[in-house]
Amino acid sequence: MGWWTSNNLRMIQFNMMQEDAAVPASRLVETLRACHANAVMMGAGGIVAMYPTALPFHYRSPYLGEGDLLGDMVKLCHENGIRVIARFDFSKVHESIALQHPDWHYRDANGEIVNYHGVVHECLCGDYTWNRSLDILRECLTRYPVDGIYINMFGFQARRDYDGVDHGLCQCANCRARFERDTGRPYPRAVTPENRELVTGWMRAVTREMTQRAVDTVKAVSPDISVCTHTEEAIVNMKHTESNTALRRPLPFWDYASFENVRMTNDQHEEIVAANCCINAADIAWRFMGISKHLLAARLWQQVAAGGQPEWCMVGTPDRYPETANDETVRRVFAFHEAHEGILSRLRSLARIALVRINEAFPPDDGTMDEFRGILRMLKEGHYLFDVLTQDHLAKRAKDYDLIILPDVDVPWDEVPKDVHLLVTGTRYRRDPRALRELAEAAYVSTDEETAGAYLLCEDKAAFPRIPERNWILMNGAFDRLDAPDGLLPYMPAGVYGPVEIAGGVFPSGYYAALRKRVGEKTRMLLPFCPGRLYHRYGFMEHRDLVLDLIDQMLGRPEVRFEAPDRLDCYCDACPGGRLVQLVNLSGQSGVTCHAPIPMRGVRVTMPAKGATRAVDLVTGRELPVTLEGGELALECPEIGEYGCFWIPDDA
Repeated sequence: MGWWTSNNLRMIQFNMMQEDAAVPASRLVETLRACHANAVMMGAGGIVAMYPTALPFHYRSPYLGEGDLLGDMVKLCHENGIRVIARFDFSKVHESIALQHPDWHYRDANGEIVNYHGVVHECLCGDYTWNRSLDILRECLTRYPVDGIYINMFGFQARRDYDGVDHGLCQCANCRARFERDTGRPYPRAVTPENRELVTGWMRAVTREMTQRAVDTVKAVSPDISVCTHTEEAIVNMKHTESNTALRRPLPFWDYASFENVRMTNDQHEEIVAANCCINAADIAWRFMGISKHLLAARLWQQVAAGGQPEWCMVGTPDRYPETANDETVRRVFAFHEAHEGILSRLRSLARIALVRINEAFPPDDGTMDEFRGILRMLKEGHYLFDVLTQDHLAKRAKDYDLIILPDVDVPWDEVPKDVHLLVTGTRYRRDPRALRELAEAAYVSTDEETAGAYLLCEDKAAFPRIPERNWILMNGAFDRLDAPDGLLPYMPAGVYGPVEIAGGVFPSGYYAALRKRVGEKTRMLLPFCPGRLYHRYGFMEHRDLVLDLIDQMLGRPEVRFEAPDRLDCYCDACPGGRLVQLVNLSGQSGVTCHAPIPMRGVRVTMPAKGATRAVDLVTGRELPVTLEGGELALECPEIGEYGCFWIPDDA
């Protein structure tokens, strides 16, 4: 087990510009110590070398002079008990070197390179990335005893520049030759719906091979050096993700990014830990203005509560960065984590629900994640404990859960566990007769792609106690008409919704929006539409509540219950010596602006007592009264500002 599995880093990432090579290492270490950081990620090489490289293809910062920033930082950080993660970026090369090697580069459909402000985009299959990058790693790691490396922009990243321009599928000779050798097919000019699966599968395979080459190179120097990058492959030691903002990203604002990123790594790996970075910058083009301090606090506290390592990134170095608005927040969260890292770094999930996510760590902003995020928000606002699994890890981990939720995610039916409760949403199985039959004794009839003006009939109040007053619930998006013997929520297709004088003609169709089947003691539930997408986009609580009521039908009352406002993000995990309740106040987030959270009072947490008789508020250090009744422990929480943290010791 490597040092990284301690999961106790408090890391600041200095995304260095080449001018920062002249900054004294002592100033950077002062900042790290003041922020209670025990790790730093800093620029080392690739686009710009922050040390006196001897390699002719490695561009050295002209501001380095006779100095050695990386060497100075490693020495001084280690003297102060701070780990050093060396950051590399092999996606681009300075033009002074790149233009001497025309066979290295990405090429667009016209055979042109992309030279972006003096750095040239490199192709993963080219000699620079495939071979010379490993020479850079060897040189750096044999000179300096760094604790780990991070590789930024790894894989087939060259087609898109920092202005968001997509230059298309690389047309370099290296890609063409390798693709045709690997697949036996002609190399395409572009990615199309017809070849997408073949091309993206090939890219994943090549990226995995290159990742393995980098890992092998690092581990040949020392197995104690951790490797971190953004990959779906379980061959690295730390998996990089980001909680960030982007002005062009579609709304609504996603306020569970830290939870999602941490849990999709930590919930399914024992020796790979999440390295989720809370980005300070407002956007990549506006790096020199930070996000709201309230938003940063929410992201960092959520990351801690999810069992992650707090990590923060800033551009450049503190001496040259034009603002300090978020420094106090970082110091405050890092200090709390430092004081309680023995508990916070060793949380173990108590969840019996797993929500399945696509594999991509950085998915596109094209609606792919809407159903998943809508269901995630439902579970969070309903205060259910749940884990996040990616598609590839579902079969391996399913035995640990009572309920698996598949939110319109493409998992082959053969890979879906059958001995648990199942909740499946969306239309992925419409062309799989066996899946429909085994899920709900259903058979596909047809699809209503246009459902404007359609409704779900919700008159069974015993089945849907959260929806006592609403009888018609709007339906929008694709709906599969399925023949099935048992269903809830009759589907009412659109009638006439033109001028109000002629509106009407809406009646039950004989098809249902919630189909169910009992298999032994387990229930399988199929919703042939996307309630999560509806909730994520439009926010009608009826879509949330019908899903939560269906979950309650399958699982009954949760063991751990929170009487709390919807906007309180609630956690309860096992920890050394007991259990830990954490509460993150998201009430300040309005969808665009993040205000100071509104203090919350009257929050009550109930759980099995298991011999526990007391609770300790780790924020204040005070012991709190609890109520014991019927084998359960109830905790009345004090006022919750940004964050609350309560330890329930095992006194038995």
